[in-house]
Amino acid sequence: MTDFARIVLNTRPRNTSGEFEAALAKHDIETISFPMIELAAPSDWGEVDKAIEAIELYTAIIYTSANAVQFFLRRVQEVGRDITTLPDAIAIGDKTKEALNAFGLEGRVYDGVETGFDLANAIEDVSNQYFLQPASNIAKKELAERIQERGGKVNTVLAYETKLPSNSDLRAIDDRLIMGEIDCIAFWSPSAVNNFCKLIPEFKQATVLIAAIGQTTAAAVGANGLRIDVIADEPTGEVFAQSIVDRLISDERIQFNEGEQVDLT
Repeated sequence: MTDFARIVLNTRPRNTSGEFEAALAKHDIETISFPMIELAAPSDWGEVDKAIEAIELYTAIIYTSANAVQFFLRRVQEVGRDITTLPDAIAIGDKTKEALNAFGLEGRVYDGVETGFDLANAIEDVSNQYFLQPASNIAKKELAERIQERGGKVNTVLAYETKLPSNSDLRAIDDRLIMGEIDCIAFWSPSAVNNFCKLIPEFKQATVLIAAIGQTTAAAVGANGLRIDVIADEPTGEVFAQSIVDRLISDERIQFNEGEQVDLT
């Protein structure tokens, strides 16, 4: 194994990206956890509880993230409802489907769909259908609006909240960025990008690489006036990590001993 001695700042909540960190560790790349979002249950479960009580009205439940799955289904269990009696599940991405599987549920995933708008177009027949969408306080309205344009209806309920974190490591991380000790910042969502820019408004990118898990997150990077250097080919932790490794190597930012092979497997 090669000693790359490089550092990636991981902005995802702690204990949620083991696959990503393990993939980087294979290349001796250190990961520093610096969460840029804090997730919490809503202060009022009213919308969700009302939807659960009338769950028979819905054609399907649309989950756009693993977080939506976890917060919503835990609430379903808390109120004493059998989750196996819920309507069919539609999910964006394999990670969301895996979250459903962890609860013993199956979910339909449409190939190539990464955004709510794309999903709204991918569902074959939405006319006169009624969908439930558990979502966060910052969820985009594009999915509901597009389904409505196609003749369907979506009830979007607040299942969890995304907040600006109170990060005790802020000063230390800011200092390390200024000193050029961090080689790459990995962003997993637009809200993480926005929160980072709010917490460190004087950040100067210079040679620091910025990596995004997908196109929507990459767009948020650009909207904040930063340069996007890496976009994962697929929205998975392992692929995201490999995309970062490949870019570090191509930029000759990783130093390795002469004659030693770089393991990209």
